[in-house]
Amino acid sequence: MPITIEEINTFSGIAEIRPAWLALRQEVGESKVYTHPDWISAWRRLPSTGRPIILAARDGEALIGVAALHIRRSRYRGIPLRRIEFIGDFPRNDFLIKDRREEVVRAFLGRLCDAGRAWDIMDLRRIDQGSASLGLIRAMMKALPYRTYVEEDRPNAICLVEDWEAFLKRRSRNFQSRIQHANNRLKKLSNLSLRRYSGLEDRFGRADSRQKLESLFRDAIACARKSWQGRSAEGTAISDEPAYRFFREIIHNSASMGRLLLHVLYADARPIAFDLSFFEGRMIMGYKIGFDPDFKYYSPGGHLLMKLLEYGAEQGFSEVDLMSIEEGQDYKRRYADKILETRRITVFNRTLNGNSARLVMKKLVPCVKGLVRR
Repeated sequence: MPITIEEINTFSGIAEIRPAWLALRQEVGESKVYTHPDWISAWRRLPSTGRPIILAARDGEALIGVAALHIRRSRYRGIPLRRIEFIGDFPRNDFLIKDRREEVVRAFLGRLCDAGRAWDIMDLRRIDQGSASLGLIRAMMKALPYRTYVEEDRPNAICLVEDWEAFLKRRSRNFQSRIQHANNRLKKLSNLSLRRYSGLEDRFGRADSRQKLESLFRDAIACARKSWQGRSAEGTAISDEPAYRFFREIIHNSASMGRLLLHVLYADARPIAFDLSFFEGRMIMGYKIGFDPDFKYYSPGGHLLMKLLEYGAEQGFSEVDLMSIEEGQDYKRRYADKILETRRITVFNRTLNGNSARLVMKKLVPCVKGLVRR
């Protein structure tokens, strides 16, 4: 039976395939929080999110594949572009496919490249190097009349925490010395305390747990406003508007499913650092850490990260995903046991703006950078 593709172009439309989507995740054995339909739906809160292109592949009535993408408008060095991308800021992206992968990938790409769809760039970022879809996407796009480029993307940092003592022993002496010095500095703070909301222990449906979550979320927001992201035009703090609405939705959705981890560190009842994480299966996704820069000397963010890893080990998780190692985040390598390489596939359509962007992005900018390095 041939593969059929259903396309959903509104976030409200996700509800129609949500039960089948959840069943597909379970059948595939998916444990990445960011492939959950509720996570995808929450991205409607952010103005940077464009019009959704949710592709559902069916074998008869059975849902066997989902691609969560969107098309949005942006500018690259003054050139207006219509970009097709994966929805969301995820450490790893891919299509969710149960079987007949080659046929499904071909059907997805055929639908995206339909002659009636206007786009300039298809930018498929952070695809795991080990993904079965990667080679198929690369080969199929190169066979089409587009300009296709494949390059390295931001790697992913994975901590193996199943055995806490083994994790600590794998760390270098320099790492252990650094942690000890940070702990000694932290002890100088008076009335230091740590509060945690965990889906393993707290129940969102209970009034006391919900009150606890609201209190911690409020304190995390207060801390985020003082963080570098809250004070800078770069980065996204959970206190930013409308990012606040996005974070509130995913926090409450995850809490209702028992998959939320939220830590807040206090000094004299003042929130000085927070860690926002989510979990599913045996994996924790460390999504956002922030701290009050007035306390930078005490390394509160690093302390919370160690507490997250330790808690993961105590609760029987096998991995903590620290997400992509962005520029300026090399500290993640000190904690990581595995570095997962990812690839970025950029496809330029033969439109005026697509050709202009390719010329600037792939020709002029690298040439100028090369001259500057000299």
